[in-house]
Amino acid sequence: MVTRQARESLFAQAYAHHLGGRIGEAAKLYEKLLKAQPANADALHLLGTIAMQSGDYGRARKLIAAALLQHPDHPNLLNSLGETMRLAGLHAEAEPLLRRALQLAPENADVLNNLGALLSAGGRAGEAVSCFESALARRPQDAVVLVNLGRALALDHRPEAALAAYRNALRQRPNWPDAVNPLALLLKNLGRVGEATDLLAGCLQATGDRVVGSNLLLSYCYDIDLSPAHLLERHRRVAARIGLAAASPAKVWPALAGVPGKVLRIGFVSGDFREHPVAFFLLLLLRGLKSLGIAAFAYSNHARTDYMTEEIRPLCTQFVAIDRLSDDEVFRRIRSDGMDVLVDLSGFTANNRLAVFVRRPAPLQVNWIGYLASTGLDCFDAHLSDEIAVPPEMGRAAFSEPIAYLPGCQWCYSPPPGPVPAPRRSAGVFVFGAFHNAAKLNRDVIEAWCRILRQAPATRLLVMAQGAEALRDDLAAAGGSDLAARIDVRPTGSLESYLRAHDEVDCVLDAFPYNGGTTSFHALWMATPVLTLAADHAAGRGGASILTRLDLSEWIASSVDDYVRRAVMWSARGDEVAMLRRGLRARLEASPLMDGVSFARGFVATLAALASSRRQAE
Repeated sequence: MVTRQARESLFAQAYAHHLGGRIGEAAKLYEKLLKAQPANADALHLLGTIAMQSGDYGRARKLIAAALLQHPDHPNLLNSLGETMRLAGLHAEAEPLLRRALQLAPENADVLNNLGALLSAGGRAGEAVSCFESALARRPQDAVVLVNLGRALALDHRPEAALAAYRNALRQRPNWPDAVNPLALLLKNLGRVGEATDLLAGCLQATGDRVVGSNLLLSYCYDIDLSPAHLLERHRRVAARIGLAAASPAKVWPALAGVPGKVLRIGFVSGDFREHPVAFFLLLLLRGLKSLGIAAFAYSNHARTDYMTEEIRPLCTQFVAIDRLSDDEVFRRIRSDGMDVLVDLSGFTANNRLAVFVRRPAPLQVNWIGYLASTGLDCFDAHLSDEIAVPPEMGRAAFSEPIAYLPGCQWCYSPPPGPVPAPRRSAGVFVFGAFHNAAKLNRDVIEAWCRILRQAPATRLLVMAQGAEALRDDLAAAGGSDLAARIDVRPTGSLESYLRAHDEVDCVLDAFPYNGGTTSFHALWMATPVLTLAADHAAGRGGASILTRLDLSEWIASSVDDYVRRAVMWSARGDEVAMLRRGLRARLEASPLMDGVSFARGFVATLAALASSRRQAE
């Protein structure tokens, strides 16, 4: 029998390891103590927090709940169990536990912070802000709480206050990636791409953080002063800085399996199997693959799910959550699943797993649609595109990956649920619309829009974007008060309200050099034509690729002057635009852009050809 003194000594050793960050040693000693004293509440609680921090929420819940049975009104236990439930996505169960903990310990900053995070995740931004402000009244310099406050303020459409909170956090912890990344994202959403880029570049130099590097590369994609070749060079340089290039093996591949000349198992890796632009292009492909008998595996790197996830899940042979797995664990899982092809749908966007791809878990690896620029890595056998989106000369200059052309085009669009186009408005003021990420609205775009409004004085412009107030100021500064009165700038809302706003618009103005993708398809689905500019940028020809397939070449401009000229021309031909709109949704539905089965056949044929070339090279 273990004496009380021995148990106390064992706990003291375990706790010392825990405080010292030696988590493995601490966990072993807590478990040893629990064998001798199964009801030791402190050991149950602390072993539960280790499980929670490692992502084993089921075990954490069991351990902390066992401790809570002995002390049902202990605020720290209530807080830990509530936080476990929150992290596991069980928000309805978490809130009463955190509320009870706060009732028992109203001054506890940890409880206030955790409750605020729960409320913020549920969209209750105002309540969350109050919680974080109360926590800061107790711990004014807490960088974690300051970052959480910044996120809640941004959600509450208070960007300047959010910027101040993030910057305060960075004063406490300079170059802290957890503060730099959300601050840079907010700056980009406000159209302040240069500030975001400088912030990220400084943090990357200081830390080498992989997420910071990914965000920096995405910022570079919006830089209108970078040529395609220079953009590729930046990708190579940053990839090396964050350790991706170094991790890439020297052409060490698993052997191609399956039937020669055929692709039977395709894995898709993404954090975006949910309401996200990528999902709108993946859904019909997955349906087509299923109809062709091709096994599709989804490797999901995001905990959040929604209605789109539930559409995707049954189309997959397996839907594998990888967001809590290490890169090595994901590598081993994909290898064991025996993929013929692995498709990256993220590039350097959020929740990517490029570090898995550089380990070469599949014999054939490609990227498609989620990142319309080169990764700068050597671990991909092809970037899948089409000859309009990436002409051969651009592919050679702007991509480290070989370009493989899909038959037809790179797009396969599945429309969102929601409204049908409203009956056309009676003749009146011609309204241009724009529904872009504010980071795409650079000085050249804003100047072109102002030129259009000046040359077509009977027109108006509706812009819907995050950071509406800042964007309104930019437009007013560029166009003056006379033009500002003709520009309606609104914040983004729900998907339905965004789609419904197209009823007020006669023509959507695409951004350049970074074109819209999903926004253009959504506009066409809502029977609103899109005017695009085909640029010399890796993401600057998507609009031309889409409109060419709809026989709408008159809506493709070749220069900024041509873009302005065509916009003014169409505003004077309102009857023609109205006639086009009446049949635009039907035209889109009948086009190859929404033919999932044909797209899937071409997709598989392209992959089979790449696999055949690989076999011949082996």
